[in-house]
Amino acid sequence: MSAEPTRIRRVDPSDEASLTAWFEVLSRALDFGEEDPLPPLEEMRGLLAGEEPGIHALGLVSEEDGTAVGALLVECDESGSDSIEADIGVLPGSRRRGHGTALLRAAGTVAAELGRTSLEGEVSAAPGADLDSTPGGAFARAHGFEPVRTQDLYVLDLPLPGAVEALLKERTRPTGDDGPEITGWVDVCPEEYAESCARLRRTLDGDAGRAFTVEDYLAQAYAADAARAEDGVGFLASAAVDADGTVVGLCELVLLPGDESADRSGMCVLPEYRDRGVGSRMWLRTLTELARLYPERSRVRTWAAPQETEAGEAVTELGFRPVERGIALRGAAPSA
Repeated sequence: MSAEPTRIRRVDPSDEASLTAWFEVLSRALDFGEEDPLPPLEEMRGLLAGEEPGIHALGLVSEEDGTAVGALLVECDESGSDSIEADIGVLPGSRRRGHGTALLRAAGTVAAELGRTSLEGEVSAAPGADLDSTPGGAFARAHGFEPVRTQDLYVLDLPLPGAVEALLKERTRPTGDDGPEITGWVDVCPEEYAESCARLRRTLDGDAGRAFTVEDYLAQAYAADAARAEDGVGFLASAAVDADGTVVGLCELVLLPGDESADRSGMCVLPEYRDRGVGSRMWLRTLTELARLYPERSRVRTWAAPQETEAGEAVTELGFRPVERGIALRGAAPSA
C-alpha cells in the first residue's frame, strides 16, 4: 500500500534541521541545471527570514513517515501582481503519492491569504526539450498550467573565439560616420549619464502607462548599486553616447562573487541607432574590458529566446551555445 503524506509543515529558517531538510529536498528534486543552480543555503535562509526587501517568501515540506520528501518555495513581491511564484519538488522515489498535489494546494492557500489568484513557476530542461518531456512539466500541465515563456540559457566561452571577434570588428566599421562614442564604467554609473540611462530604459520599457519619474528611477538605481556593492557583486557596463551626451545604447554584465562566469544582464539600443554597428561596438568593448579587468572569468551567460528564433540566432552567431531551457508556467491558484 502506498504511503501518504503525513503532514505539510512550514519551514522555520532559524531551525537548522528543518531548513536543511527542506533545502536538500529542493536541491535534489528540482533540476536547476549546472549553469543556473539553486542559491546557497545561507542565501535561502535569508530569503525565508525576510531579509530581502520587498520579497515575501516561505518554504514548506511534505513528509512521508516523518521524512521530508517534497518541498515548496513560495515567493511574491509588492508589485501588485495577481500571482505568486511557486516551485515544487518531490524526490523521485516518492512521486505519484500525492505530495506534489498537497504542496500545490498549500501554495493555493498561501495565494488566497495574500489576495493572489494565480501561481507561476518554471521547469528546467535540456535545450530543445518540450514541456511534456519533463516530470515537472507533465505535473504542471495535468493541473491546468500552461507555458507562457520559453527561454534558453546560452554560454559564450572565453577568450573570445577568433571568428566571433572578426565578425564584431567587421560590424563596427563606420558606415559614413563614426556614430556614437562608446564608453563605459565599472560598478556605478557616472552621474553625468545616470539620467540619460534612466530615460533610455524608460523609452524601451514599453509600459507607458506606468507612473515614472527620473528621480524615483535614480533612487532605485542607486539603491541597487549599494546592494550590489554590499554583496560583493560587480557590474561592468558599456554605453553608446551621442554627440549631445545622450545615452542611446547600453550593454551590461553582472559579476557574482566566486563565480567563473559573467552574466549579461542587458543589451539595448534605441531603434534609430540599430543596424549601425552600435550593439557590436558595445559588446566588443564589454568583452575586451572583461578580459582586461577580470581575466579569471572564463565565460559569459545570457538568457534569450530559443535558438530557432531571431533572438536565439543572434546570440548563437556571436558564439554562444545553448546549455539549458527554462519554461515559465502560469495557472490558477487551486482552492484550499
